[in-house]
Amino acid sequence: MAKPSLARYSEEMSPSQVYLRLLGYTKRYWHFFLLGAVGFALYALTQTAFAKLMEYIITAVDSHDQSARLMIPAAVMAIFIVRGSGSFLGNYSFSYVARNVIHALRTEMFTKLLVLRKAEFDHISSGHLISKFTYDVEQVSAAAVDSLKVVVREGLTVVGLLTFLIYTDWKLSLIFFAITPFIALVIGFASKRFRVVNKRIQESMGDVTHVASEAINGQVEIKTYGGEAYENQRFFDVSYYNLRQSMKLVLASSISVPVIQLLVALAISVLVWVALGVMAETTTAGQFAAYITAVSMLAKPIRQLTQVNTGIQRGVAACYSIFALRDAEQEDDHGQRSLEGANGAIRSRM
Repeated sequence: MAKPSLARYSEEMSPSQVYLRLLGYTKRYWHFFLLGAVGFALYALTQTAFAKLMEYIITAVDSHDQSARLMIPAAVMAIFIVRGSGSFLGNYSFSYVARNVIHALRTEMFTKLLVLRKAEFDHISSGHLISKFTYDVEQVSAAAVDSLKVVVREGLTVVGLLTFLIYTDWKLSLIFFAITPFIALVIGFASKRFRVVNKRIQESMGDVTHVASEAINGQVEIKTYGGEAYENQRFFDVSYYNLRQSMKLVLASSISVPVIQLLVALAISVLVWVALGVMAETTTAGQFAAYITAVSMLAKPIRQLTQVNTGIQRGVAACYSIFALRDAEQEDDHGQRSLEGANGAIRSRM
C-alpha cells in the first residue's frame, strides 16, 4: 500500500497518534529530559516548602520564638537557591531537547526532499515547502518540548500543593476535584477549535512565503509587464487571510482561558470560605495560614496549565504538515549503471 501523500496525510492519523509520534523524537535525549524533570521537581518542591514555611512564621510570631530569627531567613534563602537552581536545570535541559528535535526534523525533511517524487512537487509550491522548514518546525517545538516543560513544571507544582492541602484537610480539599469535569469540557471544546484554526494559519503562512518567493524570483517580469499593483493585492490578500485566522486563534484562547480561570477562582473562593468557617476553629493560626497560602499559590500554575493547550494544538497541526513530507513516497531509482569515466570537470569550448 502506498504511503500517504502530502495532500491526504491529514486524513490518515488522529491528533493523539501524531503527538505520540512527535514525542518519540525526544526519546533519544531521555537523559536531558530526565535531568529537566528533576530540576522542575526541585522547583515544585520549593513552592510547597514556602507554604509550609508560613506555618512556622506565624507560629514563631505567636510564641515569640527568638530562635526563629535566624532559622526563618536561612530557610527563605535556601528555598530560593534551590528554586533558582531547579528552574535553570529544567529550562536548559528542556531547551536542549527542543532545539535538537527541531534539528532532527529539519535534516530528515531535507533528506526526503532530495528523493521526493516529482508528482509531489506538482501539488505543492516551493513557498509551502520552505514554510515547513522555517515556520512549521518552530511550532512543533512548542508542542514537543515548550508546552511539555510547562506541564511538567506547573503540573508538579499543582501536585505538590494539592498533596499538602489533602494532607492538611483532605475533605475540604475535595472541592478542587469537583471542578475537574467542567475544566475538561472547556479544554476539549477549545482543542478542536485550536487545531482547525492552526491548520489554516500554517497553510496561509505557506501562501505568504509562496507569493513572496514568486515576486522575488519574477521581479524582472513584474516590472516589465507592470504587475506591481496585481502582486501587491495578491500579497495583501494572503497576508490578510493569515491575520484573520491568527485573530480567530487569539479569540478562542482569550475566551477559553478566562473561563477556566473563573472556574478555578470559584473553587478557591469556596475553599477559602469553607476554611474560614471550619479550620479557623479546629487548627492553629500557623496551620490555617499555611493552608490558605497553598490555596492561593495554586492559581498561577493552574492558569499556566490552561494556556498550554494552545501551543500543543498549534504543534499538532504543524506535525501533520511535517510528517506528510516525512512519509511521502520517494522517487523510484532503478538505475544500475555507474559512470566510471566522469569526474565532474566541465570546460567551455569557446
